[in-house]
Amino acid sequence: SSIKFFFPRSAEVRTPLEILNNDNSCIRISAKTGKIVIIEDVEHEQNASKPRYVVANDVETKPGSLICFPIKSGVNQKVVFVISIFCETPKKFKDGKDAKKYYTGLMKQFSTRIMLEHNLLVLKGAVN
Repeated sequence: SSIKFFFPRSAEVRTPLEILNNDNSCIRISAKTGKIVIIEDVEHEQNASKPRYVVANDVETKPGSLICFPIKSGVNQKVVFVISIFCETPKKFKDGKDAKKYYTGLMKQFSTRIMLEHNLLVLKGAVN
């Protein structure tokens, strides 16, 4: 499946959806694996000779760090959302076992709330 929604709608998405929907984008990898994905230095990743994640040559990359955190359904453990957070400071987000454990604990608070709100909308019939 592909990325269909982003929030807030008033915020401009810097990366085109066709890039975000690439199989090697951080968001798609997080959605497929169900694991947190962290890029400590986006600019360094983009300029690497063999980048781990999709590189959008036509998109100007700002220096920074990126976290993509999957939110799983409580019913079947399928990833239903991915929270993507970009920080304009490189290496602000660390990619290591302890860091991932910390971020996971922090993000679970947000994911619980997002799933609660989504389920309430489903009950109201506002979401399919």
